[in-house]
Amino acid sequence: MICSYCYKTGVKAKHDVSSWWNNSEGLIFVCSDSCRTELKKLLKDGKWMTHRPPEMFGKERKPSPNFDK
Repeated sequence: MICSYCYKTGVKAKHDVSSWWNNSEGLIFVCSDSCRTELKKLLKDGKWMTHRPPEMFGKERKPSPNFDK
């Protein structure tokens, strides 16, 4: 299982959050109470698409490429 907030792999599913995206039950999970709380905050703020956890994207944020050249 991959946590939908922290993106850690091989963790045990703690909460099913599939309904937050209108998916069938049993498709989307988080691994802890804190991941559930933080993911809920991102959903409320509308920032869940820009969330970049270090486990998935690395610890250092790389600048976006300049496409204006």
